Amino acid sequence: MAQFNYLSILGKVESAPVTKTLTTGTNITEFTLGWEDSYIAKNGAKTVNKFAIDVTLWDAIIKKLDKPLQAGDEIILEGRLRSSSWGPEGAKKTKHSITASNITLIGTPGTPKLDTVKKVFPQSTVKTPQDDGVNFVDEMPF
Repeated sequence: MAQFNYLSILGKVESAPVTKTLTTGTNITEFTLGWEDSYIAKNGAKTVNKFAIDVTLWDAIIKKLDKPLQAGDEIILEGRLRSSSWGPEGAKKTKHSITASNITLIGTPGTPKLDTVKKVFPQSTVKTPQDDGVNFVDEMPF
């Protein structure tokens, strides 16, 4: 079976990024990325689900940024999902995180973001649920 580990998330830097230098001299930056997903249920109520995940940026990605990231920045993040486990058998804990392969700064708090989003996602490639004939209100499983 072929496997493909890739994700792209538009979200907000929720925690102040922390940069560490490894013993090899390589810098990594870690922060928490947050985003929301919402839908309207059959009863008309809007439900908003909030998500957060830890992100690691390696030196090469950090150097591509025009400015250091800060809490509140909105970004488009591309990368791979990672999982780590620890603890004794029967009581293992697991944590998921993202290792970034690309990052695009959309804007900082209080700046317009729409122009940047249009450049990253041209209108010709953007589809709405209605374009695909999907009615999210009628087809939600709950």
